[in-house]
Amino acid sequence: MKQHSKTISRERRSNRLKINFLSIMLPTAFLLLASLAANAATYTVTNLSDSQGTSGSLRWAIWQANTLANTGGDPQDTIDFDPAFFHVARTITLTNGDLVLTDPNRATVING
Repeated sequence: MKQHSKTISRERRSNRLKINFLSIMLPTAFLLLASLAANAATYTVTNLSDSQGTSGSLRWAIWQANTLANTGGDPQDTIDFDPAFFHVARTITLTNGDLVLTDPNRATVING
């Protein structure tokens, strides 16, 4: 009888450890994933400018994605084109060199 109660006691301790581990790890994993998702950014191209200093330009959006990606924390940035402005075909003329995505460790998605 004594051996049987030791086995039950060990099983209860093991179950308590499993419950404690899960009660700590699940919220921690959730917070980690939530913080990573919160750091991802979406940049919207709203004009035809080719200036890094002009908010809403494609060059500005790429610069933002490159700069913020290099500070860490964001899993993926997205660059969208404003459907109200780009509802007709438009051309962005590049006058300041090539556009370069410089963060090889993360993805930047360009929609449009």
